Amino acid sequence: MNSQLMLEKKRFWEILQYFTSASGATDFNVVCSELTLSEGQLDSFIGFLQGINYGVALKHEHGQKMVIFPLTANKIDTQSALDEWLQFQASSSVVEKLEDIEKQVSERNLFASFESLEPVSFQTPYVIGSDQALQDEMVEFIEEAISDEVCLEITLKATQKFVICPRKVVFLDGTLSLVGEAAQQKCLMNIDIDQIQSVSEGSSEWKTMFSPIEIDDFISSIRAVSETEVRLILKVYGRDKFNSNLKNQHFANQCMFTNPEGDFIWAASIEPSEDIFQWLQELGSDVDILDPVDFKKDFLRYCEAKLKKLA
Repeated sequence: MNSQLMLEKKRFWEILQYFTSASGATDFNVVCSELTLSEGQLDSFIGFLQGINYGVALKHEHGQKMVIFPLTANKIDTQSALDEWLQFQASSSVVEKLEDIEKQVSERNLFASFESLEPVSFQTPYVIGSDQALQDEMVEFIEEAISDEVCLEITLKATQKFVICPRKVVFLDGTLSLVGEAAQQKCLMNIDIDQIQSVSEGSSEWKTMFSPIEIDDFISSIRAVSETEVRLILKVYGRDKFNSNLKNQHFANQCMFTNPEGDFIWAASIEPSEDIFQWLQELGSDVDILDPVDFKKDFLRYCEAKLKKLA
């Protein structure tokens, strides 16, 4: 990963903010845990900060490795008078002014210091265990990679390894799954999230082969094989309150139309789940389930069970 790409990473700035807001001494392992970095990654980042003359250090005390943060925040003084600063804001020669400031603080050359940080590449592993919080963090990490268009290196509990361009995190057969493009196999695949042992940011270039429509068709084909998909049809009374943007739910072939009586009718192919039932319950009287009948019966049973728990 080159320095420009690293600067675009939210993770880089989160770690930097941690260092610039901390003060005093903290156990090295505690910092690793709080930042979810390996020991080598943390050593590398500290080396990077030392390379730009930031006052952070490592020290061994009573057999413990400690990170020593500056007691006061390091600041850079541009040494501009009020008139100079106002001219700077109004000037078209902003680049020249910044170059002058860089010369004054040349010991804090950001890009020169990146050389010490390059080997890390921020490939932070996330391991799923029995802890639900760790799984939630894993999903968040994957969804961020989808947003940033970053490939992932994934190791399954069966020790299989894949390089994947992640495209969607969605419920399939009642299980939260990752749908993505396998870089080497050049095909679409889905992986149950709970089967992933670890995931980290990969070094491969993001290069997708399948369109969003093909991704949707792939998800629908899996549901067709397992026969878990139903065509849900709703009458919508409160269109301004209606929102079908549900997290991790795939609504295939959505459409909204009006019938001859002028009613709004919404339809989509969905996989029934508690999340769908919860969504419909929250919509309440703004919608009415028209079809399928069996789905409506299951929904009513869900509502009755929730009422019994509240009683």
